[in-house]
Amino acid sequence: MAGWCTRHARGVLITWVVAMLAAVLAGFVLGEHNSSTFRLPGTDSQRANDLINQTFPSQRGDYEAVVVSTSEGQITSGPAKAAAEQLFTKRRQLPGVTGVTDPLTDPKLGQSPVSLDRKTAIAVLHFNQQSVAVPQSTAKQLITEVRAARSGTLDAAVIGQAVENAEAN
Repeated sequence: MAGWCTRHARGVLITWVVAMLAAVLAGFVLGEHNSSTFRLPGTDSQRANDLINQTFPSQRGDYEAVVVSTSEGQITSGPAKAAAEQLFTKRRQLPGVTGVTDPLTDPKLGQSPVSLDRKTAIAVLHFNQQSVAVPQSTAKQLITEVRAARSGTLDAAVIGQAVENAEAN
C-alpha cells in the first residue's frame, strides 16, 4: 500500500485535502446548532432536578465559591472578618444572585467551610440559573469586585464555571 501511495502521491494528497475540507465544512454546518440545555426526560436525575426547580427555586441555579483568607489573625474576627462580610454583602446585590451562604455568620460555624486554623473561609454564591446562562457581564463584575476586595488584611478569589467561562472569553 505504501508503494501505491508513493506512486500516486498527488492523488493521495488531493484526497486528504478534500477530506479535511469536508470535515471542517461539516463542523461549521453542524456545529452551529449546539445547545447548553441539559435534560434527560424519564430519568431519576431529571425528576430530581424538576422537583428542586419546583420546590426550591432559589436552589435551582449553579454556584460560585468565593474564597477569603488572612495572614493576620483569623478570618472569623477583627478586620479580616469585617472586610470579608463587606465582600459577601456586596455579592448579594449582583444580578442573578439569589443568595450567599456566609461561613462567618452561619449559626453552625463548626460545620461551615472555615479552615481549622480559622484563616480561610469559603462563601457560596447561589445563582438563579445554570452557569452557562449567567451573563458574562455579571461573571466579570464578580471577578472585578472580588479582586478589588483584596487588601493587606484580606486575600480573596472566586472559582466556578461561570467565572471560568468569563475568563476564557
